[in-house]
Amino acid sequence: MIPTYVAGAIIGAVIGYFSYLFVMSMLEPRLRMTDRSKTPDEKADFERRIRLLRTIFLVVEVVGLGAAGFLIGSSYQQ
Repeated sequence: MIPTYVAGAIIGAVIGYFSYLFVMSMLEPRLRMTDRSKTPDEKADFERRIRLLRTIFLVVEVVGLGAAGFLIGSSYQQ
C-alpha cells in the first residue's frame, strides 16, 4: 500500500498535466492569432515566447497541483 501523501502527489500531478493540456489547447491558438511577425527573426522570437509560456505553465500546473495533492494526502491518516 502506498502512503496517502504519495498517492495525493501523483493524483495532483496527473490532474495538473490534464489541466495544462486543456488550458493550452484553448490558449495557444488564440495567442497564435495575435502573431504580427513580419520577419523570420520576429517569428522565431514569437515561437520562443510561446515555448517559454508552455514550459512555465506546465511546471506551475504539475508541481503546484502535485504539491497541493501531497498536502491533502498527508492530512489523511491511514
